[in-house]
Amino acid sequence: MKTSARTASTGLDELLDDPKALSRLRILRATRRLMAERGLSVTMEQAAEAAGVGRRTLFRYFPTRDVLIAEALASGMERFYQGVEALTLDGGSLDDWLEAVAYEVQRNLRDEGLAMWELTASGDAGLAPELVRVNRARRAARKAGVAGIARAAWMRAGGVGQCPDIVAHACGLIFSAFTTRSMVDDFGVDLDALARCSVRMLAALIHAEVAAAATLPTARDKRASAVSRTTKGR
Repeated sequence: MKTSARTASTGLDELLDDPKALSRLRILRATRRLMAERGLSVTMEQAAEAAGVGRRTLFRYFPTRDVLIAEALASGMERFYQGVEALTLDGGSLDDWLEAVAYEVQRNLRDEGLAMWELTASGDAGLAPELVRVNRARRAARKAGVAGIARAAWMRAGGVGQCPDIVAHACGLIFSAFTTRSMVDDFGVDLDALARCSVRMLAALIHAEVAAAATLPTARDKRASAVSRTTKGR
């Protein structure tokens, strides 16, 4: 759901009037940036230095390192998936819309950096309970976000009925932290080129699936055919 300018302004005013909430937000933002570079191994000392606060202040807001890391990851994910949800509501042609979605999603996946990649790669093995909860929430949000993009793309292409699984699976492959990191780091592809490549692959698949679905007999056609065969057999 999109947030209105008035609601956002009200939330910002309330935040600015609450020094503790503002300090907490500053710490989380600094920790996210640090984690993007250094991964899940960020220490409390590093986080305190990055946020410009003392260790005592940091521990007043976050009693353990795992709590800090988990909340920093969760706050970044919440902002990311709210953005994904808003993108599914935007207008435009399929190709233009897909390119905007691809660029924004892949930019965020790149900017989340090493910590999100490590979290995704780890499964739940060896993670602290706080991080296991975040990882499970990440999986659920990712599935919902990918499904939303796939449905929106299917409808924009003129698809009728339920979006085919193959379209959702293709979106999952393309809008992946692993895919984005590999293409950017291993192949040196910039985000504009990656978005264009993503659009061409997805659009081709979606149009092919829409065309294939149009040739399939509908339930009404099947019933009519069955009635016809029954009538002829009498």
